[in-house]
Amino acid sequence: MELNSKYSIILYKWFSMSYNQFEHYQYKPNRTKKQLEDYKSPRIIISDLRELTDTVDDYSRFDNFEKKSHKRCN
Repeated sequence: MELNSKYSIILYKWFSMSYNQFEHYQYKPNRTKKQLEDYKSPRIIISDLRELTDTVDDYSRFDNFEKKSHKRCN
C-alpha cells in the first residue's frame, strides 16, 4: 500500500484502530450490535477529522480541503 501523505497515514491508522476494535469485540458479549457496526464502519464528523489531521486552521472551506488533498495525491 502506498500512503503518500501524512493525511492518508493518519486516516489509515484511525480506520485500522476502529476495525481492530471490531475484531476484538465481535465475539464478546459486552458490546451492542450498534457499537460493533460503528467499529466495523466508522464515521467521523468534519470537525473531528480536522482535529485528527491538524487542519483546524487550514482549509477554511471544505471544498478547498478536497482540492488540495487531490493535488497532493496526484
